[in-house]
Amino acid sequence: MAQAPEGRILKEDFPFEDGWYAEGIKIVEAKWLPSGGNAAPMRWPTIGQMSWGPQSHVPVEYFLPLGLDKPVAIVMVPGPGMTSEIFTSTPDGREGWAQIFAKAGYSVYVLNPGGNIRPFTMPRTIDEVWVNWGVGPEAGVPFEDSKFPYEHIGSMDNNWFKFPHLAFVEHTVPLLDDIGPAVFIGHNVRSDTFFRTLWEDHPNVRGGILIEPNNCPVGEKEDVERLYVNGKRALMTLWGDNLERGDPASHDRLADCQPLMDAVNDAGGYAEVVRLAEDRGSGAIAT
Repeated sequence: MAQAPEGRILKEDFPFEDGWYAEGIKIVEAKWLPSGGNAAPMRWPTIGQMSWGPQSHVPVEYFLPLGLDKPVAIVMVPGPGMTSEIFTSTPDGREGWAQIFAKAGYSVYVLNPGGNIRPFTMPRTIDEVWVNWGVGPEAGVPFEDSKFPYEHIGSMDNNWFKFPHLAFVEHTVPLLDDIGPAVFIGHNVRSDTFFRTLWEDHPNVRGGILIEPNNCPVGEKEDVERLYVNGKRALMTLWGDNLERGDPASHDRLADCQPLMDAVNDAGGYAEVVRLAEDRGSGAIAT
């Protein structure tokens, strides 16, 4: 086993290859998750096709509660060109959503792009990161009410690289077979991991929390009833501040997703649109 990181205690009897106890949760740095083979063809062509993949294996990080264990797990999928660090840390060094959910009693599984990322990628420029990630209207200029810790943006070096989009559904199906019922947290374009896995109608898909998704396919009325209402699957889309940012702009993505949210609710299901700045107050926006 590797040497324990600072502040963590190595446990010889941990059930995985490498694991630590840290602040009330078990952490596995990474474990390779094999592909389950080709998934069924997509019936919603607007989702698009993967540009690369499937990879035979992808690394998944485990954050497991030591105390109360909720009956539903959380599967986190980072956005395109990003790694698990967007869920496991913040630019200014705070804990990420993975640790927060684990401490609340949820088993958390965070997917990562497969393969060796950097050899076939290009680095992003500060201009691209600053504008497209919503830090401010132009490089070096933050939004007046920004909650992004922009003074620490240089620490996000693991997420400064472009690499191929992956069809994580190849891996989420066997993962769900192992871990049981789970809710997906998908970021941006990689929210399609939830939709693709949902279309497999896997019984362990229990819902989705989608962070500013690029596409929210509606399908036919019978699809909405079968997948969301009869399947008792909840859906939430989560939106930050300054929605004019991004490409396509976040307010355009929000408008594109509204028909699905309306269709689910009209059919008797549960779908909620959360706009943090308006619905939770400007002080509630978390990065």
